[in-house]
Amino acid sequence: EKCVPSFEACAGVTPPAPTASIAANTSQVTTSAGDACVGQTGWDADFTEHMHMCGLRSVGAMPAAGSCMAKMQGVSTDCGNCLGDLISCGRHCASQCCLGNCPASEAC
Repeated sequence: EKCVPSFEACAGVTPPAPTASIAANTSQVTTSAGDACVGQTGWDADFTEHMHMCGLRSVGAMPAAGSCMAKMQGVSTDCGNCLGDLISCGRHCASQCCLGNCPASEAC
């Protein structure tokens, strides 16, 4: 939750719910200065699964996390960087979120 406002400011979109890993979502566009992911199809496809995979591959570090997400989602580098920043911010909560294996947990 702590990381969402900065993600929305960067990407211009609201991240899907943690359980939204099966299919792409129609996420709401926020009113913000950032618009890195606005209008990019697929940025939220298999969101939770891809965030988890890229988080593990990059150990939550930027720029590797952003590059991984840009490739996984098929989006621009800027959008990928917003997604990677979300991963990087969330790495501080990894242990309480079971290293991404229980993202819907109340502990997260």
